[in-house]
Amino acid sequence: LAPSHQRRTLRISAPPGYSVGELPPGGEESGGAFGTARLEIAKDPKDPRTVVVKRTLVFDEHRIEPEQYAAWRAWLQRTDSLMHKGIRFTREGSR
Repeated sequence: LAPSHQRRTLRISAPPGYSVGELPPGGEESGGAFGTARLEIAKDPKDPRTVVVKRTLVFDEHRIEPEQYAAWRAWLQRTDSLMHKGIRFTREGSR
């Protein structure tokens, strides 16, 4: 459904005995007229055992013409790759 703007904020806490490992980079994928995807990943400044993930996805075009399919699909694949980053927790004391 377009146009649409979706923003999700996730808080992920390490289980007892674990801490947050190295975080993957966030980033942004511009789809031009199609829209924009943005991912932010950071440790919570108030709780170092918690990660805050902010995902933003904007669809601007409500109709994709057949001649745009290749560019549309390429942007969706880049967006999918951006949004599927792994977060690792490490056992405390095992660094």
